[in-house]
Amino acid sequence: MKTALIAKNKVGMVDGSVSKPPEGDPNRARWDMCNALVISWIFNTLDLELQSSVAYATVAQDLWEDLRERYSQGNDTRIYQLKAEIGSLKQEGMSVSRYYSRLKTLWDELENYLETPMCSCSAFRVYTAQKEREKTHQFLMGLGSEFSTGAAGGGKLGFSTQGRKTGGAAGGMGGQQRGTGLGPNQSVGLQAHQGQKRGSITCFDTM
Repeated sequence: MKTALIAKNKVGMVDGSVSKPPEGDPNRARWDMCNALVISWIFNTLDLELQSSVAYATVAQDLWEDLRERYSQGNDTRIYQLKAEIGSLKQEGMSVSRYYSRLKTLWDELENYLETPMCSCSAFRVYTAQKEREKTHQFLMGLGSEFSTGAAGGGKLGFSTQGRKTGGAAGGMGGQQRGTGLGPNQSVGLQAHQGQKRGSITCFDTM
């Protein structure tokens, strides 16, 4: 549902970024129309039993928060399941590309349940980079022995979790490719990463 609201440029009606104009404001009528439209969209996605409990909702954001709180406990269960699946997923008989696709599907679903802080500061960029490195580690831990052996050798193997090459063509893996189905032009690029110093993250936008 959130994806549909983003596509229609109406997500601001449920995330609080579009506030309700006061009476007499020239934008009030437009806000009322968009608010009613979003309430109608959300209402029509609910089953009949649930519709009766929110039939008198008048503010789209309040309706959204009400539904989010109701299902938050169920979300926690699904988040746990997804993290467990990610941690236990192994390449085994899959090609590298298929293994990566399966892992990315789990990552994407997990991101849908997690709240990502909205910030444009440098601390957020560090936070995002750390999440990408975590995905890299998860990917490597599930690789077959022919790849994990290489990762344990000269340097750490990395790859782009965003589906683009980051350097070091996959073809450079040589004999480690055999039987994995990974071609030289595969979108999953492998490269060596150097160790980076780590420190605390401070978001100055919240201070």
